[in-house]
Amino acid sequence: MTVALISTDAEYLASDDDTELDFLAEAINSRGLNCEVVVWHEPRDWSRFDALVLKSPWDYHLRLEEFQQWFHHVATQCRILNPPEVVWWNIDKQYLNQFTELGVACVPTVFCHDEAACLAALAEHGSAAVVVKPTISNGSRFTGLFHANDDQALQLCREILAQQKVVMVQPEIPEIAAGAERGLLFFNGALSHAITKGPILQLGGGYLGGRYIENITPAQPTRAERSLGEAAMAAITQIARQQGWGPDGETLLYARIDVVTPEGRDPILLEAELFEPSLFLRTSPGAVDRYIDALAAKLG
Repeated sequence: MTVALISTDAEYLASDDDTELDFLAEAINSRGLNCEVVVWHEPRDWSRFDALVLKSPWDYHLRLEEFQQWFHHVATQCRILNPPEVVWWNIDKQYLNQFTELGVACVPTVFCHDEAACLAALAEHGSAAVVVKPTISNGSRFTGLFHANDDQALQLCREILAQQKVVMVQPEIPEIAAGAERGLLFFNGALSHAITKGPILQLGGGYLGGRYIENITPAQPTRAERSLGEAAMAAITQIARQQGWGPDGETLLYARIDVVTPEGRDPILLEAELFEPSLFLRTSPGAVDRYIDALAAKLG
């Protein structure tokens, strides 16, 4: 069996490095599968692979139309994990509405399609802190933490709208700034491990320390956080069945469910990363073997 881990070119990754890419490829090869790291936009015969695993094509949002064309082409040539239907659903964070409809507690979010909606959403928060970001992005790009009455919050809304994207306005969750965000990693629907993500955004705009840095440490989720993660995975399976996404959509090779527990409340879902998440395999003993076991089970 020959598997491709889909990434992008070194020039882009030099500033946004997938540090587990080569490590994972070597581990997969050591388990008897043939694994190659492949740049998504380089021409090749995709049909020679048994599966393409989407790992870190992290410049897709800068080349979205090209990426869409590539994706539609390779989907006719080869099996893709996670499958295209899941990716296109997950790439736009308006999926949070469907989680809410299915009873999964999510961070309160207003989706704004024009400046008037942005103004109204910001006004709802007075002078409280809010997060402003586009529904399609990665790496916290065009994402800012501001007081809702800060002119910079509205300016970021305008910049996002100018890109023909939808704006998300969410209340600040103080526990995120305190380093209480959890990422729960699921392989083939089973919880493998969890991490804590340190804060990234600086109040008033920009990143803490001036650049995007993920401070990751191993974590043990609470029972309530684990239950929320499992509820989110069950909701994904339900949506996949309703939409006819097939077995690979109903049981995902990989998923990262990001949650946080506000003080005195039950945990809430921040987002579900089903497309190209970092897996933080080095943070948990046995995580890489659990991932490869899940991949081998998928490949049969």
